[in-house]
Amino acid sequence: MAGFYGKKAFQAFFERLFFIALRGMNYGNGSDYEKSGEKYIFGLINRIFSDKEIVIFDIGANIGGYSRALIQNIKTPFRIYAFEPTTFCVNELEKIDHINFIYHQLGFSNNPGTAEIHYDYDGSVWASIENSGYERIKKQLSRTETIKLETIDRFLEEHSISHIDFLKIDVEGHELKAFQGAKDAIEHGRITMIQFEFGLASLYAGNRLTDFFSILQNYDIYRILQDGLQKMTYHESFEIYLTTNYLAVDKKANFKIS
Repeated sequence: MAGFYGKKAFQAFFERLFFIALRGMNYGNGSDYEKSGEKYIFGLINRIFSDKEIVIFDIGANIGGYSRALIQNIKTPFRIYAFEPTTFCVNELEKIDHINFIYHQLGFSNNPGTAEIHYDYDGSVWASIENSGYERIKKQLSRTETIKLETIDRFLEEHSISHIDFLKIDVEGHELKAFQGAKDAIEHGRITMIQFEFGLASLYAGNRLTDFFSILQNYDIYRILQDGLQKMTYHESFEIYLTTNYLAVDKKANFKIS
């Protein structure tokens, strides 16, 4: 095989093979509910937390699609806290009628305060504080709204929440700053599992996958597949900016991920 490597005549073949491999590793499916592996995660939550009431954070809840899926699929008792900063989306969250569903109109960052969020239409999944690089996918985030920001650490303290069992975050490139605002919770093992997205928005926000491995050094990190998980050891070749979901699991958790 060495005779084929680095030769111009075979580049079209290797490029095609490269993109086939990416699809095979489930890169680029993070926005597709049927292929992202989120269904598998619901089953994992049910298996791991079958004997307790769990606390779930849905950060970047948008109009509530993911929260509704949690309500429909999670069998163990739960309390869901949904967070969404835009007014239109919060009005949609208000329509979710479940005794253990609570929503808050705010976003999370590394410091409390306010910020401008940008989006192209009410309820858009592209709503972003970062607002950079969206022309790459022909999106014009021309509408803005001033939103409230909080840190996860402060929210936990103010609401007397001692532990989060499962945290899902999808905030269009602002994930790393949200984790920086959860420094205490992350370092002291107060969040058991974290599902986060890494992709094009991360690139234009200036984030690298190595940044997530660094801030989540007390966690094992897995790439979420359609029917399972692939444990990752960081390598520069995994800096792939195709929207993909990852799962971080506290290394001290008293269960095994298969």
